[in-house]
Amino acid sequence: MRFLLDNNLSQRLAEGPRGVGHDVVHVRDLAMGSADDETVLAFARDDDRVAHLGRYGFRRDSRSIRYGPAFGDSLPS
Repeated sequence: MRFLLDNNLSQRLAEGPRGVGHDVVHVRDLAMGSADDETVLAFARDDDRVAHLGRYGFRRDSRSIRYGPAFGDSLPS
């Protein structure tokens, strides 16, 4: 699976999934550290990646934003 991690998430979060064969990039790896959510989601869509925007996810009690071919294409309301 291909992932894109947003700027407010640690780049170290990519290490685990990479270690088991996933293709994970961080927005800072792409010089997109200051990009807004819409730009990050557009990149994820165009590059066929699942985007994780930290302010919405990575906790059991939070919503995750996932953008990719199997997911919707809008931010939660």
